[in-house]
Amino acid sequence: MKTIVNISNIIRRFGMGCLLVLPMTVTAQGGFLGKALPAEVNTAYDELVPRLSPDDNTLYFVRFQHPGNQGGRAGGQDIWYSERTESGGWTAAQNAGAVLNNIHHNFVGGVVNGGNGLVIGNTYAANPKEVTPGFALATRRGDVWNTPVTMPAAATFPAKNRYLDFYCTPDMKVMVLSKMSGTGLHEDLFVSTNTGNNTWSAPKSLGSIINSEGYETGPFLSYDTKRLFFTSNGHGGQGDADIFMAERLDDSWVNWSDPVNLGPEVNTAGFDGHLILDSRQEMAYFVSGPNPTALGDIYQIPVKSIPALQQEEPDTLRIFALAGVPQDLDLSPYGVNPSNATFIGTKAIDGPGEVRKAPGEPRFTYRPAARFQGVEHHSFEICDPPQSDNCRKLILEATVTDPAKPAVQRYTLRTPRNTPVDFNYLVDGLSLPETKRNYRLQPGPKAEIAVPDGSSATFVYRPARDFVGKDSVPVFGVCPNGETSNCLRAVVYVDVYEEVPVAVVVDTPKVVVVVDTPKVVVAVVDTPKVVVAVVDTPKVVVVVDTPKVVVLVPETTTVKDVVVSGRVTDEVTGKPLVADIAIYDQGKLVATTVCSGDGDYRVTLPAGANYSMEVTQQPYYFPKSEMVSTSGKVAMKGEVTKDVSLTPVPLEAGQSFVLKNIYFDLDKSILKPESKDELTKLYNLLRNYPTMEIEIKGHTDSQASDDYNQGLSESRAFAVLNYLKYKGVMGYRLKSQGFGEKVPISTNATEEGRALNRRVEFTILKM
Repeated sequence: MKTIVNISNIIRRFGMGCLLVLPMTVTAQGGFLGKALPAEVNTAYDELVPRLSPDDNTLYFVRFQHPGNQGGRAGGQDIWYSERTESGGWTAAQNAGAVLNNIHHNFVGGVVNGGNGLVIGNTYAANPKEVTPGFALATRRGDVWNTPVTMPAAATFPAKNRYLDFYCTPDMKVMVLSKMSGTGLHEDLFVSTNTGNNTWSAPKSLGSIINSEGYETGPFLSYDTKRLFFTSNGHGGQGDADIFMAERLDDSWVNWSDPVNLGPEVNTAGFDGHLILDSRQEMAYFVSGPNPTALGDIYQIPVKSIPALQQEEPDTLRIFALAGVPQDLDLSPYGVNPSNATFIGTKAIDGPGEVRKAPGEPRFTYRPAARFQGVEHHSFEICDPPQSDNCRKLILEATVTDPAKPAVQRYTLRTPRNTPVDFNYLVDGLSLPETKRNYRLQPGPKAEIAVPDGSSATFVYRPARDFVGKDSVPVFGVCPNGETSNCLRAVVYVDVYEEVPVAVVVDTPKVVVVVDTPKVVVAVVDTPKVVVAVVDTPKVVVVVDTPKVVVLVPETTTVKDVVVSGRVTDEVTGKPLVADIAIYDQGKLVATTVCSGDGDYRVTLPAGANYSMEVTQQPYYFPKSEMVSTSGKVAMKGEVTKDVSLTPVPLEAGQSFVLKNIYFDLDKSILKPESKDELTKLYNLLRNYPTMEIEIKGHTDSQASDDYNQGLSESRAFAVLNYLKYKGVMGYRLKSQGFGEKVPISTNATEEGRALNRRVEFTILKM
């Protein structure tokens, strides 16, 4: 279905009101999560071009053809503003007044000077009819705005160009603008930088990755200027014009990641544009006309509700290094081939060291500063040159020590009062340690770390009797000349806690108490005679009715559940695995779970039983069974750790594997969320074997035409390939191919057979 876009849809993409009518293709709409701002902001007229003050408390925007504009409905567009209320709502919007608005189109391109300056579209002259394209800076003193002053632009912004929209960063250093030159029928995005005294450089095109054959407008930069949000009808999408995001890969302003459509949560069948973020980058505001004939309103949506903007946390590469000594980085676990990778850049989060790649050499190196000792962090980004969108961000955490001292490891333990606790301590080259006390955290109590036997790597921490609090024990290796200050290998930090007692009321029976009585004098009175006799009495039995007794019992004896946790790893490489875990009690399945991407799992089981734990990661590893007991001391403690190592199935070129749990929308190539676990397993396999190259193959059943099945199988295989690239697998390691219905593995005469034929598999091309 095709329609002609509403004339106001053209206006809302421009800051200067050029009118064009273009045909637009409309597609189906669903999943929109934008929430319209209240009636104090949105009206029956167009609301466009939102801009926020640095404190997020003032919203500037444009109203088009509103009766309250300076020139009335015929006056084009004016700047309006609304203030945030204490409850988080908005006050009734007000026209910004005659100083900022005139008979022409007015709009705010940037809020600067801490909120006391506005960069406004168009120039301002004594004669309103003499307005020319350009920019003006308005400043205010108190609540009063001064007349906008034109910024020098005669040379860099020729009057023959039409400047439709722009965004200026709060520090007034960068401006991204949309302009249409001469008689062109579409706008492109350009960048200009402040060269001093508010004079701007000649606009430079953002290049063909951003600019399409359609129009690009409504720009906005994230606060680090790395992310560009813009509006376009030339990159495909939901309908009229959609909002896209691209990441700047270097300082040239022409090297970008491929634009990402923000998806149906933001984009509709109508016009969507002018997206901005608040100062915390937690809330997005944008303009939408949800259907092709609707006027524009301002909507908001939490950034976390836009899946396209959710990026996985970068992996952390942890190393130990010596001050001033360069150390090569092993990036193979992250699918990075140093020979092919391009080093995009690095940024020190904290610390004076640096990450670099030597020119012409296939290695990445961390260089700690000569005098630095401690922990520092650096972020860096690496891309695969053939696929500019295939980039990987990593965080380096470096623990730097004196070259004369080995790197120090840290252990953290927790144990109840008067309770020893075991822990494993493994350091390369460490012989039986000599232990020394260190009272930096808790002076006074005595404690020790003991070695149960001479060869075991299992140690026992024994707290002092009745000690409760924080303790730390340093562990030293063999030291030359007995100088322990140079041989610290680890520090064990221990939290010894008091078990909170619970009150148990016991209803006791009557108690028999035996009293040993003294001799008793019995007087017999026989008047007028009195006889006194001394009687040696036996022991007397007395029955006492006792009250209820309160007994204090340690809380740990009442534990009903035990938390079983641990990590699943590759037996050969030691790298974490995503695996399926099933727990059985005497052959009956009682619990299942799946490891996280770090190989960690956690499951809660009833105390007092012995369980069988089945760990599988098919088809790449042999399954393994482990016994887990939740009785005895484990039940008292309430937790147990069980790490599992899986033996990999021997892999070689030519082997093929079916990805059994890959799901798509009906007749589409859109991966469903349920596919994530299986794809994560394949991704981790590729991480663990960094030289492996594979071909992904798509297959269908025979229920549709040959051409349709061929296209569907190709797009589904490509969707899996794209997912792996998005996760960080280098593009040269992946190929995809569709086979349609040509390679069945079962009959197409039954539903069961057709289900087997609809599959995605991969073949190892190289190990």
